[in-house]
Amino acid sequence: VRGSLRDLSLSRLGKIDHALVSERFFRASLGRDLERELDNQDVVSAISLSGTAVHAGSNTRASRVQIQGIDNRFANLFDQILPELTIEGIFPSVIVNESLRKELNAQIGDAILLSFEQSDDIHRESLFGRGDDAVQTIRLTLAGVLPDRGMGRFGLFAGQTVPFNAYLSLPVLQKALGQRGRVNTLLVSGDPDTGVQEALSRVATPDDLGIVIRPEADYFAIESTQFILKSHIAETIQQVSAELNAPQMSILTYLANTTQVGERELPYSTISALDVGNLGTFQLVDGSLQLGEDDILLNTWAAEDLNARVGDEVKVAYYEVAPGEKLLTRWAPFQLKGIVAMTGLGADEKLSPELGGPFSHRPESCAPER
Repeated sequence: VRGSLRDLSLSRLGKIDHALVSERFFRASLGRDLERELDNQDVVSAISLSGTAVHAGSNTRASRVQIQGIDNRFANLFDQILPELTIEGIFPSVIVNESLRKELNAQIGDAILLSFEQSDDIHRESLFGRGDDAVQTIRLTLAGVLPDRGMGRFGLFAGQTVPFNAYLSLPVLQKALGQRGRVNTLLVSGDPDTGVQEALSRVATPDDLGIVIRPEADYFAIESTQFILKSHIAETIQQVSAELNAPQMSILTYLANTTQVGERELPYSTISALDVGNLGTFQLVDGSLQLGEDDILLNTWAAEDLNARVGDEVKVAYYEVAPGEKLLTRWAPFQLKGIVAMTGLGADEKLSPELGGPFSHRPESCAPER
């Protein structure tokens, strides 16, 4: 029995020795770069998603379908012949394994609907995620059926049951996802002892890691397409800054639903937290930069709109992401410690990251102590 399970595992992996599956999309050309770095070991770029399949005629549905966007090189990992995947015509082609064909009771030439979540670096249920058009559906024509072995049983996660697999052309899936020239999976075939991780670290670019570097007038802004920089990336940036003897400023910017002073309210402001040591870069119109945990600064625009004066109580409403991805409104009280002039850092709209949704414009700002 153990031998049979081992054979099944090896069969579903073919010649694959290493697999890189990312939670975000990166350059498809990273596969070619990695291939050269590994002395031309085979590296196949693909897109792997989970979704559902529906027979367009009977509405028979299959869930937990493993959707694979592949090219002709994928078949080389299994020494099998893959029926041609077309991208031309009204409806591109799809190939399924026998298990999925049976589940849908489908025949060659039938129309199949594949549905999957639209890609986004930021979780769609979070404050900054895009909840609209979250599910994408494409109509395909069934062009071939693979037996439930080898390529037809392909899966990167162990399991004794045969997965429901659907294969379509990589460009077709990239177009549907809005990810032209990008993938989320690399499959490596060759020497299993090769230092793939080390080679990957040499060829990966900031773009592959979801890092955006923006040169400004007198500094570089480093942001994440996922809104928050991963801790290990932030630590690396700080380490490099120290080695270069370059000053650095860590900033966390969030959205304030409402900023309130007395009866006056200011909707949708950005609120930025900075290290206390960096507050000296602000120029004050009034007040002090000596902030405590419950103190806040407003720029002159916000202060004038709110008719706020130093010493006033400033209430800020914001969203907290609760279990189940629900957004709860919370309020936090602060004391206005100072009013910042609209010059220098106080007028720098780049304190807000380049994001869509609530950050597609640059609202008036608040700056609490971090």
